Amino acid sequence: MSNSSFSIVRGTTFIFFSQATGGVISFLISIAVARYLGPQRFGLYALLVSIQGVVGIFAGFGLSQAIAKYVAQSLPEKNDASKHYVEYGLLLFLLFSAISCLSYVLLSGLIGNDLYHEHSLVGLIPYSSMVVLSSAMYAVTFGIAQGCREIKMLSSMQIVVPVISLVLIISLISHFEIRGVLLSVFLSQMMVSIAVLLWLRRYVIGFTISPTASRDVRYLRDLWSFAVPAVLSSIVVIPVFWLGNTELTLTKGLTAMGYFSVAMVIYQALAVVPNALAIPLVPSFSELAQRDRSKVDGLMLKALHSVSVIFFPLFLGIALFSSDIIGLFYGDSYLPSADAAYLMVTASYFLTLVAVVGALIAGLGRMWVGFALNAIWGLVFVLFSLAAVPIYGVVGLGATFTVSYCLHVIVSYTVAERILGISLRSAYPRFAVTGAFFVVGLVMVSGTMASGLILRLMLFVLGAGFVLWVWRKDALPILRSVFANLVR
Repeated sequence: MSNSSFSIVRGTTFIFFSQATGGVISFLISIAVARYLGPQRFGLYALLVSIQGVVGIFAGFGLSQAIAKYVAQSLPEKNDASKHYVEYGLLLFLLFSAISCLSYVLLSGLIGNDLYHEHSLVGLIPYSSMVVLSSAMYAVTFGIAQGCREIKMLSSMQIVVPVISLVLIISLISHFEIRGVLLSVFLSQMMVSIAVLLWLRRYVIGFTISPTASRDVRYLRDLWSFAVPAVLSSIVVIPVFWLGNTELTLTKGLTAMGYFSVAMVIYQALAVVPNALAIPLVPSFSELAQRDRSKVDGLMLKALHSVSVIFFPLFLGIALFSSDIIGLFYGDSYLPSADAAYLMVTASYFLTLVAVVGALIAGLGRMWVGFALNAIWGLVFVLFSLAAVPIYGVVGLGATFTVSYCLHVIVSYTVAERILGISLRSAYPRFAVTGAFFVVGLVMVSGTMASGLILRLMLFVLGAGFVLWVWRKDALPILRSVFANLVR
């Protein structure tokens, strides 16, 4: 295995296990909040989080990936360019986050009273705006550390934030309910972000608070040209999630939103996999494209082949036993979300496959290609949700995620071949086989065999064993490298 590939495996291993640890803690947070609030109030909280995501697009303005890309490119040159990219990035963050959070608070009456007819949202939105601010700051800080290749720092950030959040939530939720949860998230993200920025400034990259030391607008222009298509891509994705949640809430009520939120928590917990892949892959693709463009193709194929095989057992197992997981952790009152959870786990596997292509696009700076892909995905999502959610409710929204991401994989592979010039024909058989096992599992868990623990276990062993054996040449080198990093 090449040094580049080994470095990515090492980085992905650190990030994955840190995100997995943070994901487990976040999962515990969701259990505590869901059990304390109940399905209806938990649905209200989840709706608020969905709205935060839309506002957060403009607060963060795609700066995290932009800073990561340009810092990674310029840092090896040992000049002041990387420092100035950080300075201009922080300036843009302050500007956009202030405008976004202020607008969010001013529109609280329109959102709570006129759109959702839920007056309690009006009083919660000022606290929610604080979370938007801290999330944007955390993302920008993360982007700086990512560009500097501070993998251990990134890993620590992803563990410390949920740990602090959990401690604060346990202390505040009984007194302040949803407001206590929002305050806890705000405080944890702000404390970690400020501490990491101070550490990076002192030991890694000596940036200042103001970019006045450099009046070269090239840095601002680079960040802007990268961030605008990134923001447009996010505008396609995150508001689409919000539209789906809004449609479910308005047609089926907050209780249905509470049920779907449990499935969404599982989906977000599994998002550690594509995130762990993208974090080291984006700067690696970016640096490799500058040095030797011909090696990008090989790295892309290795990453995609390995990911589709190695992570399949994890996703299939969680999907098949999602009803048991929900009953054990959230209680029987949330079991109506089981079928949607299966669908969301399937969607998260497809998202993992797409994440490799997305990392390539970001690393090459082809953000308008990413925007086009997200636009196609968003259109499919909206059209399918309009047909499925009013009829099937929670399950309909879960099916919307699965179908849209399945098509997203196919379209992304096609675009990678025809526009980026990377042949991915060898990836299609893996996608087809793993997808077929998910379909069989869905038929099993949603039918009369749903309670058949032995049958589900047999399908898991069959599916995981088949995929790992047939494509063992893809899996074994990566697994050996992961094990080597764990014992070092």
